[in-house]
Amino acid sequence: MANMSTQLFTPTLDEITNLSSYIEKVRPLTGHKGLCRIKLPSELCINSKYWQTAATYSQFGQMAEIFKMEFFGRPASTVTDLLVETEFWQQFSTPGNNLAGFLAEESHYNELCLNSELQEKNLPAAGYNTSALLKLVEKEDIVKHCCRKSTHQDVVSNVSMCFSYSPWQTDANWGYYLSYLHWGDNKTWYVLSGDHVDEFEESFGSDSKHGFISPQYLTSSGFIVATEVQHAGELVVVFPRTYRAWLSHGFNHSESFSFLPEHWIYVSLNAMEWSKKMQKPCQFSFEEVICDLSTRLKHVELLPMLESVLRNVIDADMSAQQHLISNGMKHSQHFEGFELIPVAKRRCSVCRSVCFLSAVFCECSPGIMACCHHAKELCSCRMSDRCLVYRYSAGQLSVVVEKFHAKVTVFTEWSEQAARVLMLNSLDSRSLIKPDLSHLMQLETIAKANNLTTCCLYRLLADTIHSAQDHSLAAHNFIESVTRSCQDDVTLDWSDIMSFDELQDFVAHIKQLRCNIPEADQLFELFGQCEAFKNQIVDVSRSCQLPTVSHLEHLFTCANSVPISLPDTASLDKVFRSTSVRPPIF
Repeated sequence: MANMSTQLFTPTLDEITNLSSYIEKVRPLTGHKGLCRIKLPSELCINSKYWQTAATYSQFGQMAEIFKMEFFGRPASTVTDLLVETEFWQQFSTPGNNLAGFLAEESHYNELCLNSELQEKNLPAAGYNTSALLKLVEKEDIVKHCCRKSTHQDVVSNVSMCFSYSPWQTDANWGYYLSYLHWGDNKTWYVLSGDHVDEFEESFGSDSKHGFISPQYLTSSGFIVATEVQHAGELVVVFPRTYRAWLSHGFNHSESFSFLPEHWIYVSLNAMEWSKKMQKPCQFSFEEVICDLSTRLKHVELLPMLESVLRNVIDADMSAQQHLISNGMKHSQHFEGFELIPVAKRRCSVCRSVCFLSAVFCECSPGIMACCHHAKELCSCRMSDRCLVYRYSAGQLSVVVEKFHAKVTVFTEWSEQAARVLMLNSLDSRSLIKPDLSHLMQLETIAKANNLTTCCLYRLLADTIHSAQDHSLAAHNFIESVTRSCQDDVTLDWSDIMSFDELQDFVAHIKQLRCNIPEADQLFELFGQCEAFKNQIVDVSRSCQLPTVSHLEHLFTCANSVPISLPDTASLDKVFRSTSVRPPIF
């Protein structure tokens, strides 16, 4: 067993406002370990006063503290995490110990309670603020928006004592699992992820019905198990497709829930097949989530992937329907109210998936349905006696796919053009011709008209346009001042406008822009004049011979027309004073 302690991330309140985005930001740093720990800012005000004041849990807390003290023969506060973990696994491996779990309020402190845990669902609203955590992810949770009758995001509360544990399990939908430890003693988390997950399921199955497999045994079997200690006030985030287990070191309170962000669609098909294969009872319909996403996808860069998943889901369902019809299915009915039926009542009786696009019923089994893929296993009646219920006709689904494909085409063409003009795919962007600012603004208008403003490429485009417009305005004001001075024959205090070094830096910044601005050519011409005059001053001041009167007069004329202050005019002034020519005022 490898003790792979992860970095503790400490985001600010602003950083944690979008928890889903923050998790994706830190995942590359710790995702290979299967989880990360986040210390939430105190301003978030997550508390659990209800559990600390309720009489039932107060009694349980006293019992838990007495049990821990009497078991270890010392004050509970002096028992180390290592001692708890060592003793647990020693007791775990001792033949004859009862490892069956039971509710904490039914336990007695003088018994070895290896799984004393109090668990509640649908918590009362008074006295705690776990909803603050939910609010951080609910905007990103794709199930929350479309499956309102789903129990997918219900908060599960655990009030635990020493030796409470949770056996190996993984999120049935391949989502993220979040667990916040409000107060109390620490928890040790055991995590198995990566390439070992498939091997683990082949060896032990997806459920730990046989008990809590010890990390030591898994390690001896060739698996790599990472451990992590969670402290009060920390949020543990377990990444998708990861098996987790935990051991409580003493009396504490934690709350947990799962969520699925939009990029879940990358694994959605595999998750759906896995769930059916393992006959996991789903809390929502995969088909319903995918269809709903096709109407309101926030991260538009996922459109091409979502189209592929949508086509796969629809084609698979239509193929299954056609197969049933060709095998004797005679009765069918159009029904658009699948989502109005509670999730538990529209699960396939065979694979436990939640039906949405279609289902098969039979009068012999009221209240029971099967998906089209498992219609044969629904009952023993003839196929002609059963009824196929579908939400969309083939024509309606065809229209849905065509409309979505048109949306994907718009995004694909726009993103390719935007990437090209922003020179993102060029190995040497200097060799390409820059687009004009007006071209980028046209792309911005197209993106706004087609709701493409949430993708990263648009944000880069908008930042590029904003920077170019700022430089364009500054260049316009500078050129306008120069032009007005020349036309009105007014001498301005150019030192208040721009020095040569400032003009040089400004020109360099404009050359680094991803697009051309209208004032660039005129500005470059002015800079060239200033640079040429500066070089002439340097040459005169360094020359061993005095310049001719005509040359000095030429320099005087240039000095009055150059719209910047030059640091070399002091040295030129010395040359002027050595001649009979009256120098100009710089």
